[in-house]
Amino acid sequence: DSVIITVGGPESIPMQVQHPQIIPLAGQWDIRRSFALASKSDLVIGPESAIVNGASCFDVPKICLLSHSSKNNLTKYWTNNYSLEPDTEVAPCYPCHQLHYSLESCPLVDLDIDGRSISNLPRCTTAVDPDRLYNTIETVYTKWLNR
Repeated sequence: DSVIITVGGPESIPMQVQHPQIIPLAGQWDIRRSFALASKSDLVIGPESAIVNGASCFDVPKICLLSHSSKNNLTKYWTNNYSLEPDTEVAPCYPCHQLHYSLESCPLVDLDIDGRSISNLPRCTTAVDPDRLYNTIETVYTKWLNR
């Protein structure tokens, strides 16, 4: 029932996966076009990023995968908010409440996506359990289906 459109800057291109129901637009659309898409989407999912913060201006459901911020200091007043916090056993540094300007200030991990290795990802960005995310998506989908 779903079509997924990925957006983001050129740095997001390696994280895209190929699938018949995914339209990979990272690195192709500017931020204004991406915000316009978010305003009309049925669900916006992403990390603490420009697109998810932009989506907070709209009433669309959104799942923010929190990293350095807590729900209290970022998403507390968002409407249709389903923010997910990292598992603190996996990422004991969460929430660090700081912006990272270099890789040295954050614990890093490597991640394998469809046989491709992506190196030096902040640990907290990989510490949301995929089952929790899936179940949250199902919750939003069920509400959408029964609207």
